Amino acid sequence: MADAEELAVLKEVTRRLNRAKIPYMVTGSIAANFYTVPRMIRDIDIVVELSERDIGCFS
Repeated sequence: MADAEELAVLKEVTRRLNRAKIPYMVTGSIAANFYTVPRMIRDIDIVVELSERDIGCFS
């Protein structure tokens, strides 16, 4: 299961994506933890649909 620091990073990234109205989805182990027995992870997988216009939101 993700620790507090990893969840804080996920919350901040998704907050920025939502604010910029950029489509995304959380995938991988962190997403699977909501549907099955949680397991220890050390990464966060996010698929983001960026246009050229959106790239500046993360600089």
